[in-house]
Amino acid sequence: MKNTQTSTFSEQKFTFNILNSLRAEVEVRQNPYALPIEELFTMAARINKKRSFLFVSKLLGKHLPIDPNKGLLTSALLAARYYELVNGVAPEIISNLKSTFLFGSPEFSSTRFIDGSLNPIIIGFAETATALGHAFFDCFQNGDYFHTTREDLINRAPAHYIRRGTLPRYVTPLLYTFGNASKPKRNHSG
Repeated sequence: MKNTQTSTFSEQKFTFNILNSLRAEVEVRQNPYALPIEELFTMAARINKKRSFLFVSKLLGKHLPIDPNKGLLTSALLAARYYELVNGVAPEIISNLKSTFLFGSPEFSSTRFIDGSLNPIIIGFAETATALGHAFFDCFQNGDYFHTTREDLINRAPAHYIRRGTLPRYVTPLLYTFGNASKPKRNHSG
């Protein structure tokens, strides 16, 4: 007998009016936990030739203040989704995480609910995802976490660096630069 799962989610389209002069359409193709889009982000205008709009997260706490519980829950939901994709089954805690995210709770305490069978290397990209990455890492019993450093260089796009001293001991100690290139660049100096 073949197991099939019917998805109750259908694609949704949302239109955002930004400063009454710019309109952005967003098509959501997947939303496995059925989280309301208005809980995730808002849109803003920016002065930029390539893209005049910006997605502003309501979950990271970078541009808009958030309840710390919401940030921790976001990371736990991401960790649960990772576990689900790797193992093919959702962790037992998922229904509690979803209801707490949607309906709130007095206080959420992150736990290491993902057992030691998974041992990921987790990278938090500066400046935005360092807290998200670390809270994601806190959901694992095993794993390694490190983050990048962002530097704005003259006449170049900002670059992300992983310094040798921050790499786990079993990762080749090279300096990687993440910029506008399609692949990470290896830099053997430094």
